[in-house]
Formats: sequence, structure tokens, C-alpha cells
Amino acid sequence: MHLVFFWTLKKLAKLQFISILLSTYVLHRLHLPCLDIMAKWKQAMTLYMDDLLFVQDLYSENKEHPPIARNFPPISGKIAWARQLYRRISGPVEVFQKNKDLMALPETKKTIKKYNRLARVLVEYELIFVQVSVAFMLVARYAHS
Repeated sequence: MHLVFFWTLKKLAKLQFISILLSTYVLHRLHLPCLDIMAKWKQAMTLYMDDLLFVQDLYSENKEHPPIARNFPPISGKIAWARQLYRRISGPVEVFQKNKDLMALPETKKTIKKYNRLARVLVEYELIFVQVSVAFMLVARYAHS
């Protein structure tokens, strides 16, 4: 049954693969060599690195004029867009960090460095527009006083 489960994982989209694999954390804790869970975790880490690169490219291409949801003010839309990208990259890391064996691998350390850099950029982008938003609110407040 587990063999069929992992075979079907290969057929799913990357994000679906990662989310399902992350739910196998319990299976990893069983330490059953026949499941070869560590290889699946490594594969998930590789797919996650691909997703990080995709988000980085998406940020680079759209940071000046990000796609903003309908009826959002421009500044709030940019903040929401940055938060959405951050949530996309931060979810899997929280689960990966529970696996100490995986975190000790050199490939994982490289991926975590990439995550930290991208997360810092996204948070800084968000903070810039939060500060701009606060400045606009202060100007409006004192203009009406």
C-alpha cells in the first residue's frame, strides 16, 4: 500500500506532492527502512527549492507592479501580495524543521539559506509599503486637523 502511495505522489503537481509528503512526518518517525522516507524528504526538499526559485522569479518580475486583487488600494495590494508569497514559502519550512535528520544535510542548509534570503526580501518589501501607508495616514490625519 505504501508503495502505491509514494508512486502516486510522483504523478501529482509539485505543491500537492510537498503538502502530502509533509503529512508523512508521522511515517518518518516510525523509522521503517522499507519506506525510504528520507529519500522522499530529499525529493520534497528539491521540489521546495524549485518553488523558492519560482517565487523569487515571480517577485523579481512583479515587484514594481504586482498583481493586485480587485478592489484593493495599490499599497494594500502590494502588502497583501508580499504576504501571500511569504506564506507560500514559509509553510513547508515549518514542517521541514521538525525533521532533524533532513536539516543536517548540506542540500537542506543551502535551501534554508535561500529561504532566509527570500523571506527577508519579502518582509522588507512589505515593511516599506507599511511605512508608506502609515506616512499617508499621518499626512491625511494632519491635513484634516
